[in-house]
Amino acid sequence: MQLDNFPLTKNGKLDRKSFPDPQITDREDFVAPRDNVEEGIMGIFKEILGFEVIGIDDSFFELGGHSLKATKLVNALEEKFKVRVPLSTILTEKTIRKIAEKVRNTEVKSNSDTIAYPELIVAVEEEV
Repeated sequence: MQLDNFPLTKNGKLDRKSFPDPQITDREDFVAPRDNVEEGIMGIFKEILGFEVIGIDDSFFELGGHSLKATKLVNALEEKFKVRVPLSTILTEKTIRKIAEKVRNTEVKSNSDTIAYPELIVAVEEEV
């Protein structure tokens, strides 16, 4: 996107809030999601980053992501896909394509992450 001039505040400083959002439509390098995993991750990217059009090879961080948004992404991935993708993975595998590979190759968490200790359960039941 090219601007004729930069928006300025009354004090002559850059008015960052007045900058238009970057547009990534009509690109030759745009690649659409190929399956449900990539589609789901794209939806999460759109929600967190505020874009309507995101390709599977677009970098989370080049689209405005940062560490706090990456943490939101980790939590949203866990909620949607029931897998824990480490924050370090988001920092290194920045695209939907690469994150989707990690999601597909990560074992789904069980409904209960607790370890059952029968002797403790019996002791608690006896006390109740």
